[in-house]
Amino acid sequence: MKVDLWRQWRAGDSISVISRALGKPPGSVFTVLKHHGGIAPAERVRRADHLSAEDRAVPINGTRPYAHLREEFESRLAVLLQTGDTPDPRDAQIHRLKEQIATLEQRLAHRDQTIEELTDFRNEALSRLAAQHEEILQLRRQHDRDTRVRRVPARAEGIGPCS
Repeated sequence: MKVDLWRQWRAGDSISVISRALGKPPGSVFTVLKHHGGIAPAERVRRADHLSAEDRAVPINGTRPYAHLREEFESRLAVLLQTGDTPDPRDAQIHRLKEQIATLEQRLAHRDQTIEELTDFRNEALSRLAAQHEEILQLRRQHDRDTRVRRVPARAEGIGPCS
């Protein structure tokens, strides 16, 4: 559609003629022309360092990522099915959940130990602060008792040039 629009625009056809030929309202044709400033955009070209759609297509087998893991899984599953052992997904889930529980219990134990250590540290810090505060108060009381500062008598009113 846009190729025809630009071809007709370059040929000098009016917006009305182009809109009738494309079966679109004139406003739509005008909007496309206005958006591009009346100049046909350059043809899009894929960069040389990017893959084309065909190159990006992944074959079903062979070059898929982790294809070797899939093949190994399928071969192990085939061996289990041939021997008559059908793997129960519930057993695998139970095993996985037990491992998760063990990991979580270890994390909880570590967390509890950390909390205990931090609580002990906090209590020790608070007791040290209380002792330091008490020592400061004692030094202030001692200083107040030992001070021999005499108070200067207040000036009498009306003496001197500033009164």
